[in-house]
Amino acid sequence: MQYDIIIRRKNIKRLNMRIRDGIVYVSAPFFTSDSLINNFINKNKEWIEKNIQKMSNETNFRDYSVKNNSPIYILGYKYEIEINNAKEDKVYIGYDKLYINTTNNNDIYNGKLVVKYLYSLAEDIFKESIDKYLKITGKSLNSLKIKQVESYNGKCFTKRKEIVLNLNIIHEDISYIEAISMHEIAHLEYPNHQKEFYDYIEKYMPDYNDRMKRKR
Repeated sequence: MQYDIIIRRKNIKRLNMRIRDGIVYVSAPFFTSDSLINNFINKNKEWIEKNIQKMSNETNFRDYSVKNNSPIYILGYKYEIEINNAKEDKVYIGYDKLYINTTNNNDIYNGKLVVKYLYSLAEDIFKESIDKYLKITGKSLNSLKIKQVESYNGKCFTKRKEIVLNLNIIHEDISYIEAISMHEIAHLEYPNHQKEFYDYIEKYMPDYNDRMKRKR
């Protein structure tokens, strides 16, 4: 398992460790030797990996780095990333920029801040989209989950009435997100992709095929 370790020497009496956003922070007294720090890390390797895996399962976040001035799409709109040093972490959208106020210059650390922001945004947008078409179709759902995956945009577990949407579709236009939502809701009625399945979608979303073409 790969993970970042940041070592900070401080005016403290003993070594200690914490994990934040998938990064291991080791605090050590000023004159602690490198070998003693490495032994401390190796001694706690099992604890580190167990907790990083637990955090990964809970958040479904995938590590990626972000660079200053690089582009990012949110709901179909293109923004430029601006990274600023700050006393506390905060990510927010301006007119044409995504601002990252960060306490850490690590690219992966800042990437995690962005993913968390996108996740919080997706929770609202995806729920609103799903609720909209549940109401239109008269269907009900037990659970909506958001995961960051590469293999699918959405998935419906018909028997347990659960829908999973891919976090990555937050980059797309809202019309595309709604099309994915409608697609998965249709699976509550038709588990497979037979003709009736697509007829059902067209009944409630006549422009479904056009919406699906709007993916970047």
